[in-house]
Amino acid sequence: MKGLFRRTKRADGSHDRRRRRSFLIEFLRTEAGGGVTLLAATLLALAWANSPLSNLYEAWTTGSSGYSGWLPLDAKQWINEGLMTVFFFIVGLEIKWEFTHGELKDPKRAALPLAGAVGGMMLPAGIYLLINAGGAELAGWPVPMATDIAFAIGLVSLLGKLVPLPIKLFILTLAIADDLGAVAVIAISSPEKIRIVWLAVAAACVAAATLSRALWTRSPWTVFAVGVLVWLATFRSGVHPTVAGVALAFMIPSGPEGPVILERFENALHPWSSFVIMPLFAIANAGVDLSSFSDAVRSRVALGVVLGLVAGKTLGIFGAAWLAVRFRLAKAPPNIRNSQLLGAAAICGMGFTVSLFMANLVFEGEVLATAKMGILAGTLLSAALGSLILWGSQRAGRRPGIESGSTPKEASQWEI
Repeated sequence: MKGLFRRTKRADGSHDRRRRRSFLIEFLRTEAGGGVTLLAATLLALAWANSPLSNLYEAWTTGSSGYSGWLPLDAKQWINEGLMTVFFFIVGLEIKWEFTHGELKDPKRAALPLAGAVGGMMLPAGIYLLINAGGAELAGWPVPMATDIAFAIGLVSLLGKLVPLPIKLFILTLAIADDLGAVAVIAISSPEKIRIVWLAVAAACVAAATLSRALWTRSPWTVFAVGVLVWLATFRSGVHPTVAGVALAFMIPSGPEGPVILERFENALHPWSSFVIMPLFAIANAGVDLSSFSDAVRSRVALGVVLGLVAGKTLGIFGAAWLAVRFRLAKAPPNIRNSQLLGAAAICGMGFTVSLFMANLVFEGEVLATAKMGILAGTLLSAALGSLILWGSQRAGRRPGIESGSTPKEASQWEI
């Protein structure tokens, strides 16, 4: 964490005006590389789980630590409940940044991705509930709700000029809003009995972090120590401990030092999250025995997840965004066609990381395996569908009458 609190002001004391732009570009670059790394880790997990060494993989991911004391966690649980707290801390940083200095600060600019996020959470959950009505697995409705930022940004980076910058920003902002919804679900869906005393201890630590400006501007090890205390208290309270990461991120001061502090933590931790924590999470959770494919095909859980991610996210995001613009609740970026927005909505169906996280919270055993199969299939289909739509949109944009030199009337036919 060396250099975490390096000064970012010029000699005259003014902030670098290009900070926000370079911050966003660096974020997109890290997510693009992280997406490739995450894909490699997923393939490794699948290969390991279906190799002659699959028994070792099974022992690692399902074995008990043999310890039932204060922190009865095995290796997989340390990743899912420990390291992933850092991932959700970074999610919290992004949410905080967007609400204070980014796309979500301006209500008009924020309305479009926020509307899309709401539609992209409600319709997938509704589809899952409809397909699994009357079954015993209704608790899986949050699984198809979220968007994987790393995979989504990684894909749009690979697509290059097929995805204009406003669409990239739309996907990024929507994915962040999606994750906020996922965090809310995690916070309220913990199956353990809530222990009020430990929850009060966690809240007190968070309150102390909020009131202490010096905590955030001095040694990062002080922040780390407070973070560990909040995590331990949250774990013992019965609330899922990853919520502690988001809570701490929200408590970063919003004054003049706020943007600098957010940027410093982001720059220091984001590479660790993208290139270490999330790949470890994928290795620990994405290994599915492909011999169970036939069972997944007949599973209503897998079907609900696939249709939720592919159809629910695409139609929910596009439909909600279109309605928001139609009723003048939001303003669409200039020169963006409906087909481009539809392609972006489809890409947001790549729900890999957070969907796996949700599945591990609500399922176990064979049901968890089929849910994972549905997540993998839904993510792949969403990536293919979104890429195809954006490719077709670019070809349509090259037709006579809608080139860059077309009249506003002609171009408006393709806009929202």
